[in-house]
Amino acid sequence: MQTTLLEHAGTPPSDAALMQALRQLTAPSDDRLAMTIGVEDANGDVYRIVRTNGLCEAVRIFESARQLGFAIAGGRKAANCEVQKTLRWQGHALN
Repeated sequence: MQTTLLEHAGTPPSDAALMQALRQLTAPSDDRLAMTIGVEDANGDVYRIVRTNGLCEAVRIFESARQLGFAIAGGRKAANCEVQKTLRWQGHALN
């Protein structure tokens, strides 16, 4: 998995917990099913792009993100690329 913090964006408080959770994930690589995920701030602006190494890794990311209080939504154009899904923190307490 690769993550990219976009230049124009600051990082919301929820980003630290998300990044810690993502660092703990490992999954087999399957580039044929790789996904691009946008992480949104409270305003709905994408501030981070996550590129998975395969569908299995994407599923693990979604599971971890849900546990942290992120909602998963459909994709859109963001940061000059097409993201297939977006994550947005919903304001729940982060562990």
